Amino acid sequence: MALVLIQIYLAYFMKTIKKLRIEKGFTQKELAKSLKKSNTYISNLETGLRNASITMLKDICLALGYTHKETAQIILKELDLDVELS
Repeated sequence: MALVLIQIYLAYFMKTIKKLRIEKGFTQKELAKSLKKSNTYISNLETGLRNASITMLKDICLALGYTHKETAQIILKELDLDVELS
């Protein structure tokens, strides 16, 4: 059960990353370049074909101008969960 919840959270995380990337005006290629990754890598993350490490998730958030906590809070809000991260 815990693994399923983690997979669901990661799917929402990457959906949110894509949304934030687009809102910030980044292309996949631009984000990939700032992370020293290929745009295929970013595409695979956003579509769920590949999973990112915790470190990479944090780096993606920072590249987009958010902390990982801010991004997690955005996800919780989108899921309509009234949870405040400390």
